[in-house]
Amino acid sequence: MPGPLKKKLCICLLLLGFSLSGCSLQSSAILPSDDPDLTIFTSQEKSIYEPIIKEYQERTGYKVRVEAGTFQDLKHYIEENTLADRYDVAFGIHSADLDYYKDSWEAYESPERVTLFPNATPSHRLWTGFCSLQTVIVYNTKVVTYREVPTGWESLLDPSWKGRIAFLNPEASDIYSAALVCASHSFQNSGEYLRAFSKNLNTPLYTTLEQVNQAVSEGQYSLGVTLDTLAEQVKSEGGEINYIYPKEGSYSQLYGSALISGCQHPGPAKAFIDFTISKDVQRLLSNKLNRLPVRKEVHSVLSVTDTYQDSQTFVSLRKDVIDNWKSLMRHTTDEGR
Repeated sequence: MPGPLKKKLCICLLLLGFSLSGCSLQSSAILPSDDPDLTIFTSQEKSIYEPIIKEYQERTGYKVRVEAGTFQDLKHYIEENTLADRYDVAFGIHSADLDYYKDSWEAYESPERVTLFPNATPSHRLWTGFCSLQTVIVYNTKVVTYREVPTGWESLLDPSWKGRIAFLNPEASDIYSAALVCASHSFQNSGEYLRAFSKNLNTPLYTTLEQVNQAVSEGQYSLGVTLDTLAEQVKSEGGEINYIYPKEGSYSQLYGSALISGCQHPGPAKAFIDFTISKDVQRLLSNKLNRLPVRKEVHSVLSVTDTYQDSQTFVSLRKDVIDNWKSLMRHTTDEGR
């Protein structure tokens, strides 16, 4: 892969102003879900979507049913052509997936759109930005000496870190699968990177970001991959950690929400999309939920980077990386680590 494409691949939208999908598909009713007024699919973690949906229900009186999982779960229903029978809104989904499957969404321009950063919503209006996040390498400052501090993705291949890296299962996390795309394609040979990296990991892998952060903070593991906002929170609370943005390029991701074409409850669905970009929710993201907001007047200390535009290439590369990863994990299981 040419150098410029590698660089673009590793830098996605990071908005001035701002999950996670670390679980398999599971129904999660916030209020009784019999005959719901709105059905939502999300790739965000429960800690992110639950307070937002609870507040939406309290303000509107609507009953909401929520299902959380990775985009692969949602893709299954897209391919079956049953998406609109099951859901009204796709909430907090990676922008590359929203663009790649844009035929599944109905154009909607929220009246709140004018408050967002320009790149938070595409010109076709088929989805609306919700939040952004960025991956970093975190390390325990009591365990890792200043000479050992990693500098980038390639540092994670050092044999000295074998069994000392906390990592989330990328098959169950859109965030970590995207980070693996960035890490592996910044290396000369993507497949070689994945093979070497997988050998440095213990199995089974973690299933939530909180587990990764706790494991590194408590010194159970020396290094980990997490979000900069979460690492900064742990550090500010006195955690014995620090973090670096990989020299090859850190992976930033924009997440958005879309109205599902032909859905059964378009009114409550549009109202929910409006609510996700309201000032109250965007402040909640920044102040309490450790996500970067997409609304201009909501403060964030992070700055603008370039935008990775080619969503079709990204989706294709991520599929290749995960297929390769699954094969490596099967081989590792068969052989024993």
